[in-house]
Order: sequence, then C-alpha cells, then structure tokens
Amino acid sequence: IRFDNITLQRGNKCLLEKASATLNPSERIGLIGLNGSAKSTLLALLRGQHQTEAGTYDIPVGWRIAHV
Repeated sequence: IRFDNITLQRGNKCLLEKASATLNPSERIGLIGLNGSAKSTLLALLRGQHQTEAGTYDIPVGWRIAHV
C-alpha cells in the first residue's frame, strides 16, 4: 500500500497534509494517536469510504483490508 502526498480534511480541519508512506507485504502496523488525529479517516480511505483532497494512494490488486 502506498500513500503519496495525501491530504485529508474533515470539514475545515486538516488532518493530514502531504503525507507519504509505503506499507510492504508481511509488515504489520499499528495506528496510535489522540482523538481526531485521522486514524479512522485513514482507515475509511483504505476501505473506499473517504476521498483525499490531494495526493494519491494505491492498494495492490487482490489485497484485502481487515478491520474491526
């Protein structure tokens, strides 16, 4: 999974600005942060429930996102 210069906003609040990251196969990650720091918004983006204001992201074909 690759994020390239993504910007995420909720209303007029900027949660992520020009953020980039690469998650490789077999890596496991955890998201931690204060309330309102974009954890749920980032997961909603991966599930296709949210759009970026800027930047791109790519999920390899055939990959599944598990969430609780």
